[in-house]
Amino acid sequence: MKGSPQVIFGTLAVLLTAVLTAGILLNFEIPIWLAATLAVNVIAVFFVGLDKSLSKGKSLRIPESILFLLALCGGALGVFVAMQIFRHKTQKAAFHFVLLLIFFAQVVCFRAITDRAEDREQESSILRVIV
Repeated sequence: MKGSPQVIFGTLAVLLTAVLTAGILLNFEIPIWLAATLAVNVIAVFFVGLDKSLSKGKSLRIPESILFLLALCGGALGVFVAMQIFRHKTQKAAFHFVLLLIFFAQVVCFRAITDRAEDREQESSILRVIV
């Protein structure tokens, strides 16, 4: 295989996530952001499991940067769950720390977005009552 592991596995992650997102959207009536989040988490679990399998040999490994990229794209929970399932990277404190930072940042952002959406909905219902 030619090319850097980041390019190879990064491209594979993007393609698999796009295909899985499309498959979810074709089969379920859910918002695209939810389909993409589900897809990236499934791909994150797959990549952590694949890296665990590859770690037993001398073959090409999935770089941590790709796992962090999947986490940043909404797959932090998938990476964390896969770490526990496959017992992979569980001894790496730095990896855990960065993953937890990403996860908590996503929780805060999600909470802010949902709070903002609830505020807009309340403002809209108040305006309907007034008008």
